[in-house]
Amino acid sequence: CLSLAPTTDEAEDEFATLRIFVGTWNMHGKDPPEDLSPWLGGGEDRYDLYVVGTQEACRSIEMSLLLPSKAKWEMKLRETLGDGYVCVATNTLAAIHLALFARRSLMDSIGCVRTAQVATGIANTLGNKGGVGISLTVGQTSLLLINSHLAAHQNAVDQRNSDYLRIDSQMSLRPPSVLIAGERDSVA
Repeated sequence: CLSLAPTTDEAEDEFATLRIFVGTWNMHGKDPPEDLSPWLGGGEDRYDLYVVGTQEACRSIEMSLLLPSKAKWEMKLRETLGDGYVCVATNTLAAIHLALFARRSLMDSIGCVRTAQVATGIANTLGNKGGVGISLTVGQTSLLLINSHLAAHQNAVDQRNSDYLRIDSQMSLRPPSVLIAGERDSVA
């Protein structure tokens, strides 16, 4: 859970709790299962935000370079989450996709939504590898969400590290005050 800074002149010790589901899935070009609710927390109304990153959703990297649309996948997410959630933003770079859904009642608190992407594939121009991002504010709290698809296999550690540094330096979404996962939080 993330504690949100007060949005008005509330006492400093009064914070709202924001429950966020974060999931990433390399789908290897396959369609999703009929029922996504077990993966998305049981289909219950437990989370305020759903951040869903995929790689190779519904089609291969090669097909995604030609047809990057993830409309079928986004529709499946909408159907699973239901009318209580709104798609705030999506971002696609070939086979890399990031979707952000918010509880409908939170929409008045959400602002400054921006997207960006950085390709790290062949010649640093193809989107077969790289990262996509979404930044936003919820109340007075800034969030930066990034999904990446990096070089595979044990022998590509140096390439992954290099690609991470490229994404980090070129992703033009960093809000004025940002907390990088790992600085103070732990990601399981």
